[in-house]
Amino acid sequence: MRRIYDLLKPSGGNSGESPTCVSTPVGFFIGDSIMKKIPLTQGQFAIVDDNDFEELNKCKWYAQALRHGGFAAATRQSNKAVYMHRLVVEKHLGRRLRKTEIVHHIDGDTRNNAIKNLMLTTHKKHMEMHNFANRVSSGQKRMNSLKSLSSAVLCEADIPEVRQMIRDGRSYTEIGDEFGVGDTAIAKIKSGRHWSHVPE
Repeated sequence: MRRIYDLLKPSGGNSGESPTCVSTPVGFFIGDSIMKKIPLTQGQFAIVDDNDFEELNKCKWYAQALRHGGFAAATRQSNKAVYMHRLVVEKHLGRRLRKTEIVHHIDGDTRNNAIKNLMLTTHKKHMEMHNFANRVSSGQKRMNSLKSLSSAVLCEADIPEVRQMIRDGRSYTEIGDEFGVGDTAIAKIKSGRHWSHVPE
């Protein structure tokens, strides 16, 4: 049986502008490339370029769960895991990757092994890219949360019900979630700092 690295011969990569996806009966186009799916275990699949599909599909691939979430396509060679994304880059470069070289998935989908989605980088740069992406994601979530809270407004008719829920021993956070406001707003109702003019 041939080693997995012998299956993939060097080929030129594709170049082009931002990808446009179009479905076809055999796969789908991204830019000028036809993309195909390779089945993995756990109901997952990997996406590859059409010109990589035939050779990659000769191997049995499984979905390797990742620590940070998601899956990577992997197979076994000499009792070691071999990852599809590294193999694809090796094919297009025409050489084996060094251990210090990291393959980054540009769109964040670790199953998308189309060559246009793979970027060769160092471990340090890879960590910087992911840390930046996490900060952007966290900032966006916080912005969405603040927008949601700022658009939520209590009215006088809500106050007696809020007070009753406080007397019933429900937490400020639980009450706030129900009315779409922060727990601080509920605490101020309890203390009488807000809405004290509303009768019981």
